[in-house]
Amino acid sequence: MQKKIIIIITFVILFAGCEDPVPKDYIKTTVVEALLIVGEPIQNIRITNTLPLTTYYDYNNAIISNAKVYIYEDEQEFELTFRYSDVLGKSGYYFSDTNYLVKKNTTYHLKIILPDGRNVTGTTTTPDTIAWIKRMPQYVQYPSDTINIPPDTSFTTEWTKANSNNAFYIISITCLDTLEYGKYLSATTDELNRRTYSPHRHERSYRELSSTTVAMLTRSPLMWRAFKWFGSHSMKVYVPDKNYEIWFMYYWMAGNLNEKAYSVEGCAGYFGSVFALEDNFFVLKNQP
Repeated sequence: MQKKIIIIITFVILFAGCEDPVPKDYIKTTVVEALLIVGEPIQNIRITNTLPLTTYYDYNNAIISNAKVYIYEDEQEFELTFRYSDVLGKSGYYFSDTNYLVKKNTTYHLKIILPDGRNVTGTTTTPDTIAWIKRMPQYVQYPSDTINIPPDTSFTTEWTKANSNNAFYIISITCLDTLEYGKYLSATTDELNRRTYSPHRHERSYRELSSTTVAMLTRSPLMWRAFKWFGSHSMKVYVPDKNYEIWFMYYWMAGNLNEKAYSVEGCAGYFGSVFALEDNFFVLKNQP
């Protein structure tokens, strides 16, 4: 019996010695997130460094604010300057002339000179625009049964087909005001907004104001579980270029920073473009 115990202990020690050590090595990676939106100014180009897993992530510590950033359209050069914002995720590089709006069906080039001298480049061709065929109603009544909520196939939004080879459209629904509710009603009140309830939603997802999904067709039924709050909402249908489409597929859907998703040379990240079709509406409470 004693021999068996010794053999077992020896085996455990040898097996434990063969395990891989806990990874502690940190390789700093620069990430560029550059998205042009058709019809909007050139704005919020973000350049960050990854931080070690053992360090508390602070967005402001990750930002690179002293790079030189240029965007080119034909012979035009746009030099961007860094702008700090108290709003999380809004600190980035902006073109000072907000009268210039990103054009559709146009090729843009990106050039970044990082503080260490590395060059980052990329190219995107902006997509065409789309238009609403069937919009959301001004007011939408949330179902009273919060446990069994099927999609509302009786109402479907629809938009024109994009003149591009994109595989899907990106749909985002965002609550515009999590505090006020009654002031948006036809007969205004002082009633405050509150969150919806779904037994299938984790509590942490309520901290986000938006729900994002994809559509393969140019129409989509009303999905009640997309709403995290009642009240004022915005719905956007994005037409992505190929660069952003691939980045979205890997990063936003799979949560994977994969080299196959990169569309810039010189570091990780993407340089892409979208057109955003927007509609605003109001979600009525299912109960007082």
